[in-house]
Amino acid sequence: MPSTARRAPSPQREAAPLLVGKTVPTSERCELTQGNEPVGLQTLLRPETETRVPYIGTIMRHLRQITGDRQRRNEAIRREILASGIWLTAQQINARQSAPPADRDQPARDWKKSRRIFSVTWDHAEYFAGYQFDVTCQPLPVIRDILAVFGPRYEPWTIAAWFHFPNGWIAGRGNHEGEPVAPMGALDRPDDVLRAVQFMHGGYVA
Repeated sequence: MPSTARRAPSPQREAAPLLVGKTVPTSERCELTQGNEPVGLQTLLRPETETRVPYIGTIMRHLRQITGDRQRRNEAIRREILASGIWLTAQQINARQSAPPADRDQPARDWKKSRRIFSVTWDHAEYFAGYQFDVTCQPLPVIRDILAVFGPRYEPWTIAAWFHFPNGWIAGRGNHEGEPVAPMGALDRPDDVLRAVQFMHGGYVA
């Protein structure tokens, strides 16, 4: 009777590693621990575990503090900007027209839509910087030119801050010669102001 040869069982293939690259020795691996015992991935994924990823609480506290600090700083800057001059509502602009439109939101709404002026929102109310207008409460032509350079990518408070803070591209005159001037104080020098906005971030914008 012919003997039946049994084939030796083939060795099982090892599962392919999830990470491709050099194997890190156990002694060099960074593991989460609970007490002196390493915490495995399955332990961390179990909802009933009391394990917490180390430092996550501290990290979250720092993030909340950073976010809170930024919000407080932004609010302080906005308060400073609003306190620096005259800010008008659409209704006040309407009242200062020689022939006020029946719609009290006009002409400010149309001027804003056509980017002849800009506004900011504070405490759920809309305000327009007074330096954007001449003595008859008409938009200064230079404002439209400045807003065209800014384009739609800048939010209103960023534009307001640019007008408010001294700008190194605009030099003072007279007793303040050589000192940087805030753009809102140099709107009677349209060439200088436009040059300043074109050189924002160190790059010329044609």
